[in-house]
Amino acid sequence: VQNVSSIAIALAHGYLFPDHENAIARVATELGGFAQVSVSSSLNPMIKLSSRAATAVVDAYLSPGIREYIARFYSHFTADLAERVPV
Repeated sequence: VQNVSSIAIALAHGYLFPDHENAIARVATELGGFAQVSVSSSLNPMIKLSSRAATAVVDAYLSPGIREYIARFYSHFTADLAERVPV
């Protein structure tokens, strides 16, 4: 699959064994080259798999765009601020 930079990880018993999800996350980051790795047990540590998985999927989908938006906003804000306020 081309142009995939995010992954959501949710295992059935991830709330009990978060190390398993974290191990997959390390592999996804190091070998898979994913820029955004969303781990359900870190985001929403509850028993219900569907809730954890949905949270991880939404985080994986939205985080890169939100991060980019905030970076662009911040870069314009700080550039404008630096011109108006001497440091």
